Amino acid sequence: MKKATGTALESDFGFKSPSFSVDALGNIIANSISTTEPIGSGTGSASGITNFKITELGGSFQFTGYVGSNPTIELERGKTYSFEIELTDLNFYVFLSNEVTQYTNIIDSDGNTGLAAQGRKTGIIQLTITTDTGDTLIYANNDRSVKGTFSIINPTGVFGGLSVTNTTNATGLSTGAVTVAGGASVSKDLYIGGNLFMEGTGDVSFASSTNLTLGSNNRVIFTIDSTTVGEITEDGFKTPLVNTTVNNTVIGNTTPAEATFTTASVTSTPTTVNNVTNKAYVDQQDIALSIALGS
Repeated sequence: MKKATGTALESDFGFKSPSFSVDALGNIIANSISTTEPIGSGTGSASGITNFKITELGGSFQFTGYVGSNPTIELERGKTYSFEIELTDLNFYVFLSNEVTQYTNIIDSDGNTGLAAQGRKTGIIQLTITTDTGDTLIYANNDRSVKGTFSIINPTGVFGGLSVTNTTNATGLSTGAVTVAGGASVSKDLYIGGNLFMEGTGDVSFASSTNLTLGSNNRVIFTIDSTTVGEITEDGFKTPLVNTTVNNTVIGNTTPAEATFTTASVTSTPTTVNNVTNKAYVDQQDIALSIALGS
């Protein structure tokens, strides 16, 4: 057979079709593809499809490898599952959790998709669980008088890359596009496009095992209970010293405390000898002593 190099496939046996081509990267473009074996016939990780066999016993669904009638089956998001169906009286449908709307990410071995692939008694269907599939799907016969549950769970394991397209915003610890029941560790940089909230019982710790640098392109603002109490700007620290201490002594305390400043300015005129000395007080005392001592 000749190579396919971006043109329609043409073989030495006279086959030629404008509806079939292969590009330079080896991608095949075709109107449809039929295989010599039915879909879902592969097994294990090589096919990427997990297989189930469904039979009927006593008017209920039986899954090979599962005990009991109409068992709850766990399916992972992002995976495709194949079901080989061998039923007599029942037929096989998959519904959303409301048990009314039929699940549409489904294809059968005859090439039917969506609603047309529902309600089979025999053959093979493939069910694809997407990232936005709800937590529950219902498998049942057409009137839901016989039914079971597909419990939809998130995948676990090691991933080379992970992209979550769900855009649900987080409003608490159990909401958002991604929720983590346990702790989380990140080995490299973490970028956040929105706000960072920390919830916990007692004090919430924000710790670093080395230097901690807080940076801002504008200013760092401090708020307590949604009230701004101060900020740091390029001009310096602009947080009022209220109920604050110097050398463990409350500012404004009646007991004197020591302090050393490179420069200091006192704007209020002293009224007693215990007030902070300023030039006005010194001048007043100097004049009074001069008069009293006659010097």
